Amino acid sequence: MSVRVGDSVFIRSGLPATVKERDSNSGQLKLESDLDKVQEETRHGYINGLSPDNRGRFNELLDAVKEASDDPAGRVEDLLGRLTELDKDPRNHQLSRYVRAEMVHIMNTHAIKPREYAVSESKTR
Repeated sequence: MSVRVGDSVFIRSGLPATVKERDSNSGQLKLESDLDKVQEETRHGYINGLSPDNRGRFNELLDAVKEASDDPAGRVEDLLGRLTELDKDPRNHQLSRYVRAEMVHIMNTHAIKPREYAVSESKTR
């Protein structure tokens, strides 16, 4: 299992922790297990697999969206607009995938249906 700095893990007692440092040679991890700090870093869920830079951008983006609107449909619209901007630069591919997954999660949780979506012509009648 590959663990990155910033990923969430669970220690043997079942409590969450965040990876602070990782020694790739020995496989040793330095973990932050202070619950308040872990909750602050995982305020948008247990998101693993993002680089520390992208994780910071992801958290900032979701914080801004959350502050802008309490309405889930408004959040989806805001995220969709931000995704259009992110998709313009191919270097944002990984971040874009995580933001899109968050948008889909909000849509599924609150039964929000997309107004426009792409479908293959062969799938229509």
